[in-house]
Amino acid sequence: MSKMIYEIISDKKCLLGESPIWHESTNNFIWLDYLKSKIFFYNPINKDIAEKKIDLETPLGGIVLYNNFESLIIAHKNGLSIINLDSLKMRDFFHPESTKQDVIYNDLKIDRHNNLWISTSHIDETEEKGSLWKLDKNKNLQLIDTGFKVSNGPAFSPCGNYIYFNDTFAYQTYRYKLSEENKSSVEKEFFYTFDKEDGYPDGITVDEEGSIWITHWGSGIITKQSLNGDIVKKFNLPSINLTSLCFGGKNFKDLVVTSATDGMEEKDWEIFPESGRTFLIKTKEKGIKENSYST
Repeated sequence: MSKMIYEIISDKKCLLGESPIWHESTNNFIWLDYLKSKIFFYNPINKDIAEKKIDLETPLGGIVLYNNFESLIIAHKNGLSIINLDSLKMRDFFHPESTKQDVIYNDLKIDRHNNLWISTSHIDETEEKGSLWKLDKNKNLQLIDTGFKVSNGPAFSPCGNYIYFNDTFAYQTYRYKLSEENKSSVEKEFFYTFDKEDGYPDGITVDEEGSIWITHWGSGIITKQSLNGDIVKKFNLPSINLTSLCFGGKNFKDLVVTSATDGMEEKDWEIFPESGRTFLIKTKEKGIKENSYST
């Protein structure tokens, strides 16, 4: 186990910090507190940090870049909306789980082909009702997989033909292969099963070399895996519930990691005193520029 050299970029202890993205046009990392309905902005150049309250019903469920760089797509209790970053005004966008009152959104990601991927979970985390969806630029919706209590991800290989996705409560990562000829054809396989002491696999990203990085809930661990699934590095941070991560900044070598205090017990604070903070780690590895969803 390696200790990471990190910087705490926000003193705010998030109840459920999540969904960090790099917004290149404004030089900001942006992330959410899912349970407090807040959005955070951090500029790694001048170290400015800001937070704003969002008028949305919790829990929130992810943000991604939108084709208008003044706006993002944001998921929340009642679907997906387009949110303007300056005014925080919103308009409805999509709601693939509109018929299920007990299913919530948990992650949004854009793949290498500019499709929007949407993961959902059961609101009480007890029934296998979560799913993985793909929405193309024409708003054609495809159900990729279903049957998850809690799902996290996905993340995409540099070539874009492989998708990694966490079945969190099963401690498992799946890999889906897209067909070269037919992008709607998907093959599913097991990629890796974590030990329980590693904690629940949560947020996920991929670096330029194709290595898979996963934050773990309940252990304070980040794992880095090779293309064949071998764990090549384990890092720990002083926060028990690590929730998600993304590369950004200059040359995409800044790794931002979000965390949560939700569900912590008093004894946890002795070992993990910085729980709920947001961290920035300088890496040798380089991330990949994320795409925006375009309509």
